[in-house]
This record gives sequence, structure tokens and C-alpha cells, in this order.
Amino acid sequence: MKPIVLCADDYGITPTVGAGIRELAASRRLSAVTCMSSTPIWPTEAKLLQPLQDKIDVGFHFNLTLDLGYSSVKNLPVWIISGLSGRINQDLVEREFLQQLERFEFCWGKPPAFIDGHQHVHIFPGIRRPLLRLLARRYPEAERPWLRRINPLLTGHDAPIKALMLKMLSIGLTRDSRQAGLLLSDNFAGLYSLTATADFPAMMSGWLRQSQPGTVLMCHPSISAAQTPDGNGPARKREFQYLRSREFIRVCENEGVVLTSFSTWQQELDKARTITCHKRHKM
Repeated sequence: MKPIVLCADDYGITPTVGAGIRELAASRRLSAVTCMSSTPIWPTEAKLLQPLQDKIDVGFHFNLTLDLGYSSVKNLPVWIISGLSGRINQDLVEREFLQQLERFEFCWGKPPAFIDGHQHVHIFPGIRRPLLRLLARRYPEAERPWLRRINPLLTGHDAPIKALMLKMLSIGLTRDSRQAGLLLSDNFAGLYSLTATADFPAMMSGWLRQSQPGTVLMCHPSISAAQTPDGNGPARKREFQYLRSREFIRVCENEGVVLTSFSTWQQELDKARTITCHKRHKM
């Protein structure tokens, strides 16, 4: 079997997104959820998610690009240009990150299992470094959340330029994470345009086929096509419909995919390493 982490992004952005994610998590069509604590409805959505915490990993979705009432935002191109040119105000980023993280923990009742960012801002140079420093100070090494790696393939989806840009922005992420004592996830998939014409079922089938064990596969489901602040309502509804379908289960079975949490995957890796070490010692 091939363990894959299927993670629903943007929990807390709207009630319909939250309802769709909870339905999929309850039926074990997801294994992780990442939450936007910068939204006004996060306290309510956190309470609604509590009964499902044993079924999924729950992470914190850092937001710097979507104005939802609680964050100091700039549009994505500004962050990209500032990140590549080294002109990001790291003190501002650290303050904003801490504010959102504390709001996450206050409502959820414990630290996040993992960290990522809306539109992947957590990997940008100038953003990730203050983020990593804060996490290293805040948590003992054995209790630090893992960080989502962003290394999408350039093929198998309809957003190759975006994928190439993210690869450039993530250069040095492995080094920086190791220095801060944070664990990175393995490979990443699920990147696409989120447009109304995108063939999500075909792309999902390809991602499940191509992904290596331990891959974190991103999705954005919603129970409704009602527009979200980012304007991706129809695509979100299409994702929800596919992920709850029998066809999705059939593809997983055909590809030998089993949905798992990243923490469970790491535990299995540790067991395998221990067994290998014992065998070598006996030899």
C-alpha cells in the first residue's frame, strides 16, 4: 500500500468550506486539515472540528495574502517580489505569525500538528526564516510542528509557471528547516489553477498514481459553489463532489493508496528504521 496525506486547505475561510471538509473528514476521505485562524468565524469553526480531531492531523494555515479582518495583508505578487529581493520586514512577519498562531491555539486548545501557508507564503525567503526562529523558540524540539514542503512537479496539472515559481522560492527551505530543528514533509502535490474548466478528477488520478509514499496532497473542498473570498467557489464544490464519490475510492484502490496522517507515516518510518538497524546489528 502507498500511504498519502490528503490535506484540505483553508478550513475556516467560510462556513460552507468548513462543512464540506468536516463531512469528508468524518467519512475518512481526508487525513489532514489546515486552518485559517485569521478569519472572524474561526472560533466557531474550531468547535465544530473538535469531534474529528482523532481522525485527522490539524494544522495552522498562516495567512498574509487574503484580507479577512485579522491580518496585515499584501497581495501575492508583492510578497513574491519582496521575498526574492530580500526586502521583507521580518519583524512584521513574526508579529503577524505569532498573533495568528496564538489565536489558533486559544481556540483549538493545543498546538498545531503542522504549519503551512495560504498561497504557500510559509516557504518564501524572508517569511520562513522569522517563522522558523519563532517555532524553534516556542516549542521544545520533540514537540515542534512539522512544516509542509512545497516541491510540485512541473507536469500533471495546468499551472506549470506557478509550480516553477514555488520551486524557486523554496530554495534553501530544507537547510533552513534543519537548522531550526523542524521536520519537513516529503513530496507535495495538488497544485493547479482552481479554474472552472480545470479537470480535477483527471489531475487527482494522476497525482495519486505519481506520488511517492508520504506525499502531502493538497485539496480545497467546499460543500457549496458559493463564492469564497478568493473567488474559487465552483472549483471547491467540484473537488468536494469528486472526493466523496465512489470513483475517488476506486482510483485509490487501483493505485494502492491509503490515506494516512503525516504523524502516522513518520511512526511507520521509525519502526522500519528500527527493524533495519536490528537486522544489521545481528549480521
